[in-house]
Amino acid sequence: MKKLSFMIIPGIILLGCGSKPAETTGTSTSNNDSAKTENNTTEVVQETSFGSLLIELESNVGWGAVNENWKTRRDSWLSDCETASDAASKGNLLLEFETIVNWDAVNPEWAKRRNAWISDVTKATTDTDLGKYLAEFESYILWDVVSPAWVDLRDGWLKSCQSL
Repeated sequence: MKKLSFMIIPGIILLGCGSKPAETTGTSTSNNDSAKTENNTTEVVQETSFGSLLIELESNVGWGAVNENWKTRRDSWLSDCETASDAASKGNLLLEFETIVNWDAVNPEWAKRRNAWISDVTKATTDTDLGKYLAEFESYILWDVVSPAWVDLRDGWLKSCQSL
């Protein structure tokens, strides 16, 4: 079996080929990157962060599903996701993402849950809470507005949201 080498930079995964994010194996004992050398290749393993999960979802939602003004805000939003350190800032980034997703890109049932969800996100104090609300919002996004790759990525992404 051929082993794929890759490097993870906060918010970016560089692969030797293909564009699908890779899952890493192994464990890390801190929030810092750790390197492991095996068979003359170096793997960089990073714990998943709330910001990286939010970026991954956003990156898999098509341009047709978001407000056209998103194109001008997106780059700075991505940067904010990578640097946000407190729950309030992270929650605001999640709320901002939710507001740019068009109503026709979500299940109509979202309208019934949205106000309480916004309140819940605003009160969140941990990444664990935010991961739960991120996964919940994703569950209302329609399948026809996400990338085809999302089908394969989703289970791992949900597990990462639950493990924050």
